Amino acid sequence: ENLAICGPAGTGKSFFLEALGQKVIDGGGRVSWLKLEDLGGLVRAHRPDDQVTKTVQRLLRADLVIVDDIGLLPVSDDAAEGLYR
Repeated sequence: ENLAICGPAGTGKSFFLEALGQKVIDGGGRVSWLKLEDLGGLVRAHRPDDQVTKTVQRLLRADLVIVDDIGLLPVSDDAAEGLYR
């Protein structure tokens, strides 16, 4: 399932996601948490060795994947590719 949480700055979106992630961890699950710009950095770092797909698959093994701070800054091509994958 996908969930998008939207709202003005300072309304508790990241706090809610942190609590949701903690609930998954408390239940024995695994969580991947990154900001959109971090996702772009992963794509950039693993493109030269052709490991982008493997890196994204490793992130997706988590029971919950949280990508925070979408829409705060302009999206780089690398971040867009990571989010698409």
